Amino acid sequence: MPVSASLDLMAYDAGSEDNTEMASDIPGPLGLDEATDPPGSNERVPTEGGVIAAHEGIQGVGDVTEAFAWGEPTAMLTITPVDAPAEPMPEPVVEGPGFDVTLEAGLNMISIPLMPAEPYTAKSLAEMLGATAVIQLDAATQHFVGYTIADEGDGFGITGDKGYIVNTPSGGMVKFTGDAWDNQPEPEEAPAEEPVAEEEAPAEEEVVEEPAAEEEAPADDAAADAEVEADAEANSDAAPAAPALATYKNAWAFIVTSDIHGMETGTAYTLVAENLRTGTIATENVSSATRRSSAVWADLNRKSVVEAGDKLKVALYDDTNRIVSGPFQRTVTTSDIRNAFLSLQLRVGDVQPQDTLLAQNFPNPFNPETWIPYQLSESTEVKIAIYDISGRLVRSLDLGWQPTGSYMTPSSAAYWDGRNAVGERVASGIYFYTLQTSDFAATRRMVILK
Repeated sequence: MPVSASLDLMAYDAGSEDNTEMASDIPGPLGLDEATDPPGSNERVPTEGGVIAAHEGIQGVGDVTEAFAWGEPTAMLTITPVDAPAEPMPEPVVEGPGFDVTLEAGLNMISIPLMPAEPYTAKSLAEMLGATAVIQLDAATQHFVGYTIADEGDGFGITGDKGYIVNTPSGGMVKFTGDAWDNQPEPEEAPAEEPVAEEEAPAEEEVVEEPAAEEEAPADDAAADAEVEADAEANSDAAPAAPALATYKNAWAFIVTSDIHGMETGTAYTLVAENLRTGTIATENVSSATRRSSAVWADLNRKSVVEAGDKLKVALYDDTNRIVSGPFQRTVTTSDIRNAFLSLQLRVGDVQPQDTLLAQNFPNPFNPETWIPYQLSESTEVKIAIYDISGRLVRSLDLGWQPTGSYMTPSSAAYWDGRNAVGERVASGIYFYTLQTSDFAATRRMVILK
């Protein structure tokens, strides 16, 4: 809205009656908030030619030409703020031609039909497709390389001359945009065929007959055939559905990805994953500069490489072929199958037992208490039973579910206080203790000496 103010003109030539005002203090705020333009804070701004120039203290300009025509050194000015000029709109991004691809829920094998303006990485492609995993075949090593949404970084680059395995749990239609790839060889043009001269029919066979009315039906058939061909050509532009296998029971491509901690600089490592049901092994070389590594199984004939319920053994080896982390066992779940990957944490130095065993108790002989060490090659329910020399059960130590590991120190080994099931101290003598798991049992002897 217009703002009125009485202003003192700074300069006035009475002889020529020309207004030589070159600056005026414009009251504010005029359209700006007070934090930006406090009242009375405006500096004198140029008004040459009778027009108030754009200024940080005002929004817009005001025409004061008529006010400066007064013959007195003061004038009433009416200034109408105007909206600040709108920010220039960015140029619209014109996308290139598009190509629709239908992805089934689960694993798909695709190529990238068009070259995007911004090159894809494994990460950006996964985000675009809603994929949990992207797999490519390294042509140099003939080794599958995997990326999962659990990985950090962008993963490998995506090009137009390769095929990729992608896992899209939800499936759906995606649209690729861009131009033709410039890393694809131009198709060779087929050589032009020499026209074949038509042979003239013998003169006596050139008989022209008027078609009978009932013989016009084939023309309708020809028109129908032409219509079918036209429809087929029109549909040829539609993207075919990508081949896929969607199941939560098994998968023909699967990644074991691990976040690895504690690697020594300059040491080369190898991640090894084994499917204990099939005996197949997937490996991946790891350097200390790469914290995450992935071992990949894939069958391009789409035969199952892993099933829900499979047990996978995962270990990290150093360059001397020594286990430096693991081996750990993980059971594949239907959720893992849906995502086409399993993730776990590894730390160098966290070496797990290869076998389950029961060690000698310590101290032995003892009075009145002792510790019973053991180790587990896999997670299991653990129970230790203690018997006297006649075979009668004296005490049962139910340790519950125990993860894979070594229980060899006083802080982790099983503890017996030398009492029976009712809390009485047992007599001196020879006793036996048995470690029982779901698939292991071992017995050793110990002595109480008072």
